[in-house]
Amino acid sequence: MDRLPVKKVIIVGAFQEIIELCENNNYRIEGIFNHSLTGEFSGYPILGADSDAERFFSVYKEIPVFLTPDYPHIRQKLARLYQSIGYRFCNLIAQSAAISRTAHLGTGIMVQHGVNISANANIGDFVRLNTFANVMHDSHVGAYSTIAPNAVLLGKVTVGSSCYIGSSATVLLGRTVGKSTTIWVRSVAVKNVAEGVTIAGNPASANFKTKDKL
Repeated sequence: MDRLPVKKVIIVGAFQEIIELCENNNYRIEGIFNHSLTGEFSGYPILGADSDAERFFSVYKEIPVFLTPDYPHIRQKLARLYQSIGYRFCNLIAQSAAISRTAHLGTGIMVQHGVNISANANIGDFVRLNTFANVMHDSHVGAYSTIAPNAVLLGKVTVGSSCYIGSSATVLLGRTVGKSTTIWVRSVAVKNVAEGVTIAGNPASANFKTKDKL
């Protein structure tokens, strides 16, 4: 197999999973912005906090940025900050991901190991598809949303912006999930889901008690 060309990247947030995804896809990490660390992380230099990003722009303006945080609202806040400075963004896509030739991918997205993106799926900007997430045909995932490991969006599902679909959760065929909604781990959304709610269970409901974590 031919070796992938080396590409440079700066990552925002010191997150080992993203570092390894970069390494496995032949990205050379030029540095990390992180608010709580100094020195190095996993062998890569800490450039400073997010507040330092503007003064580094003249040095790194030709190198794309990747945002690592898992939670949509944090990723959205950081995207606005780095966009306002002038940074551009890249996608990180595992070689083992299965992506249909008819799928549309936005900017700044993560597609982890074992992810499936089926025919005519649309993945919005800054979406995070974690390990073995499954986005089936004609589904749409709105900007900044996170689809956790092993979650399944069956065909023609629409997920609004800034949602969090928990690990091993399922959204049934043709359902719509409103923006800023959370679907809890192992839950099954059998109906359309309103904006800004948290649901759990099978069938999922907004009235629930659970000690599980996302």
